[in-house]
This record gives sequence, structure tokens and C-alpha cells, in this order.
Amino acid sequence: MNVIIIGNKSVGKTSMVITLSKGTENVKVIPSGPGGKIATLSNDSIEKLAGTSQKEEEPLLLRINLPSGSERDVRVQWIDTPGEAWSKPAWQESNPEKYQDLVHTLGQSQAVLLLLPPYRYRSRTQEIEDTPEFEKILDPETWKKQLKERLTLLRSHCPSVQHILISIHKADLFHNLEEEKNHWQYDTKTSFLWGKLADHIREYLFFPSR
Repeated sequence: MNVIIIGNKSVGKTSMVITLSKGTENVKVIPSGPGGKIATLSNDSIEKLAGTSQKEEEPLLLRINLPSGSERDVRVQWIDTPGEAWSKPAWQESNPEKYQDLVHTLGQSQAVLLLLPPYRYRSRTQEIEDTPEFEKILDPETWKKQLKERLTLLRSHCPSVQHILISIHKADLFHNLEEEKNHWQYDTKTSFLWGKLADHIREYLFFPSR
């Protein structure tokens, strides 16, 4: 199963996967071997990670505990990509063959993760202004424009992709994730209102896109 991750330069594509590779109670991530990117970088500080300059692939094994009590292994081909390829037309023009290869890989993948940057949220502006990253955080209008560009890309090249996940990285800069977790944490032993959660996400996390 090919899983490709796309998003702006320095949005955190590689660091997110490295963090997720530590696994959870119900999901274990098993790297391909000691020479793989995840095994090599997982012990490094996230701040030390260098940007991805070209397409990189690594096979992973996900060992998942299912609600039924059984285990399931899912083999995944993780495909990391350079952020310039998706956000800088000049890079696309200077590297036409590499860009076409990435677009082809995007369309042939079984799953796509679009990682978005945070934006300046109206109710927590002062907290955000106090962070060193404030000047790099997008205003809602610019964020909305970039989201539209990414959605156009997905519509054009991913008509047969089975799974598309859109995620906002560093959302803790503008939203109380502890409250979100306490209210919406998924319990495998009970029913869950996925429709209400989807409405909540669109209303409160993706409000600039309205």
C-alpha cells in the first residue's frame, strides 16, 4: 500500500512520520531495517531533521490491534516528498521530470496525506503572537488560498485514490488539543459519532475554508 505525504516546505512532513513511528497502544510501526530513514532519524531531535530534497521511499510494517482482539499486519510504502514540489512553481518549471514523476506517484498511490500548516486563529491570536514562529504562520486568507490550490491538485491527479487525509500540523498553536482529546477520544469498545466529529472539524478547525 503506497502512502504519499505532500505539503509545503518545512511544514513537518518528515518529522510527523518520525513522531508517529513511535507507535501507540494499538499500533506498532516496524521500520524496514537499521539503515532505513525512520530507524536512522528516530533517535535524533526533531529540530535537527533536514528538509527532504527529493522523493524518498521506505517500506514499513504496521501491526494493528483490532477491536475484535486480533492483530493485523499492514505493509506500507511510505513516500516522502520535497515541499518545494508542491508550493513553488519555479521548482516545478526547473525540475519538470521530477515533478511529473511525483505527480504520477501521487495519482498511483492508495493513500495521500496532505499536511497543512497552521494559521492565525481568531480566538488565540495573543498566544500565537507570543511564539517565535508567529511571523511564519499564515493568515486565514493565505491559508485558504493554499488549501484551494492543494485541493485542485488532488482533484486533477487523484481521481482513483482510495484514501485522502487532510491534516493541520501544529494545530496546538491555535486550538486546545487536550480539550479536543478529552471530548472526542475514540473508544474501540463503544459506538462513535463519526458524523458529528466530521462536522466539528469542518466548523472549528477548517473554518477559513468556508
